[in-house]
Amino acid sequence: MAYLEGLGREGATMLHPHEGGYTRYWLEGGEVRSCDITEGELPLAGFGPVGGPLPALLGAVLAEFGSQLPKLAADLASGAPDLDSVERVLRDSSLCGGATALKLLFERLDEALPPPECASCGKLMCRRHARKKKTWLTRLGQVEVERSYYYCRSCGKGLFPLDRALGLEGGALTPGMLSVMAETTPMMSFDAASRHIANLAGVNASSSSLQRWSLALGEEVLRFEQEEVVEDSPLESRMYLAVDGTGVPMRKDDVEGIAGKQEDGRAKTREAKLAVIYTAEERDPETGAALKGKGGETSSCLIDSAAAASGSRDPSDFAMRLDREALRRGLHGVEDLVVISDGAEWIRNTCEELFGGGKVTFVLDMFHALEYAGDAVKAIFPDKAERDRRFEGIKADLEAGRAAKVIRELEPFSGRYKQVEACCRYYRNNIERMRCNQYGDRGMQIGSGVVESGCKRYRLRLKRPGTRWSKTGANAMPALKSCFINLRLPDFLDWHARQAIVA
Repeated sequence: MAYLEGLGREGATMLHPHEGGYTRYWLEGGEVRSCDITEGELPLAGFGPVGGPLPALLGAVLAEFGSQLPKLAADLASGAPDLDSVERVLRDSSLCGGATALKLLFERLDEALPPPECASCGKLMCRRHARKKKTWLTRLGQVEVERSYYYCRSCGKGLFPLDRALGLEGGALTPGMLSVMAETTPMMSFDAASRHIANLAGVNASSSSLQRWSLALGEEVLRFEQEEVVEDSPLESRMYLAVDGTGVPMRKDDVEGIAGKQEDGRAKTREAKLAVIYTAEERDPETGAALKGKGGETSSCLIDSAAAASGSRDPSDFAMRLDREALRRGLHGVEDLVVISDGAEWIRNTCEELFGGGKVTFVLDMFHALEYAGDAVKAIFPDKAERDRRFEGIKADLEAGRAAKVIRELEPFSGRYKQVEACCRYYRNNIERMRCNQYGDRGMQIGSGVVESGCKRYRLRLKRPGTRWSKTGANAMPALKSCFINLRLPDFLDWHARQAIVA
């Protein structure tokens, strides 16, 4: 029988309806057994015998289709069927029926939960007769539930056992909807996220609601990352830390008093500092160059100044956040730590403070080094063919660790061209980190493509046209994005549910 195909494991149960009620089939000792039961004997998983919940749940789903199917059949049979509309109607009907079924499940669970004990005095709480309504936004849409309220006569405190059992105390979103929001709002504008969720998930959430929820959630993620730090062992004997920054357009109040690049000396942006931790033990089969490992990359991003607050002995917020991520990834215990950056002093100072010692190798990113060289040769040589030839020569010298030779060849032009002067100064300041031949012999990466692509991912969200962020919002959104791409969202949702109970 077709309905027995699902009996693939011991203890599995299936029901087959007939006029007199139901026949229950189950797998026991490798054999399919059966017995007839009535509606009143139907079990709802974990709740024991109840009065016909299964037909009610099935009816809730099927009732949504009853009035739609004839019209949809007629549309499909027409000369020009609108298949997209048919799919949407069936999808929305399925979600509506599912939401009704979820409501029934929630309310049945509420009735089955025992009276809770007061956390303060340990006495059983009393149930009030009036049931209170609560609306949650789920993957199925809005679900309004009437649930019981209990209170303690001694302490005067109260709670909803259903909310606690589901891990939804104080919140309006279920874990499923939090997951949907965490995946969309850090990747696109709130308006686009609202349309995206409605189109793909069939759930309506306004852009203003998504903005409010996601920013609040991002602030919780920042707390989670501070409180839930579990030190781990390094994945490899050599690991990489790439650090860079990208400007973020800010509201006027959040750049007050900050020096910037505008003509009047003021700033319109603040720097989001990004750190990416990864491994690169694989090798390109043709060139032998080190390749970033798959699946081991994590990132952390924060709006912050490079230094600690004035008069404070504590490190900056970014340094502390980087330290927490380093603990989580085992960087403090790694044998060989390679730090790749554009040579900025704040990056070097921060990493020396956190990881100082012989195990740290600082590498100047080849991309930035060649960027300065490109500007220099463009200023010196107007002919494109000559410019390209000279650039390739400089690139070969840098890859061979001959930065001093490049400086000697460019210095005669430094007095005439500011781009050449900037290039020579940049190379002189970072020459100790430009030993690319030695890095190559040791099988190291020398490019910051990983962090550059990371900056691009964050810029796509933070630097949309017309966007101006508050510092709170500009930190909350990257935190939520990092939590998602670092695969820590399930851990965060568990922590989030525990915080609701504690509160």
